[in-house]
Amino acid sequence: PKLAEELEINFDDFLNQYQPYMTTKQLQNTIQRGFTLGGHSMNHPYYYTLSLQEQIRETKDSVNYMIQNFNIKYKAFSFPFTDYKVDSSFFDILKKENIVDISFASAGIKKDHIPFHFQRLGLESSNQKIKKTIYGEYLYYYLLKKMKKNIIHRK
Repeated sequence: PKLAEELEINFDDFLNQYQPYMTTKQLQNTIQRGFTLGGHSMNHPYYYTLSLQEQIRETKDSVNYMIQNFNIKYKAFSFPFTDYKVDSSFFDILKKENIVDISFASAGIKKDHIPFHFQRLGLESSNQKIKKTIYGEYLYYYLLKKMKKNIIHRK
């Protein structure tokens, strides 16, 4: 806040002008058009900075928010930023307490030993053509596979 004041940045003005987040109505419309939405945390933290208890609370609260406010019948979650350094115990609790049915992260094309957790390829920040990016990711995957580093291992 102090730095924003010194730089004369008004966050409310920015949010009103650029509207970087979807509204409830836009989210409802997206679901009605057949898209699947899920929780993404309540405070958008780096999960590796949180205690296990905080990780579970962020996940559970965000998934429940989506179920309660958008009347969805599934429990999906996608990590903000990354699932880097999130241990297996987190996923064990998610499954045991039935907090999620499916979860996603963004480590690219990699295998994960958690059966309901999938790594995905982020394309939103790519300046390259999508096809070229996908080819590059597969090339990287096969290089990692040759070095036996294409699988995410957790504690």
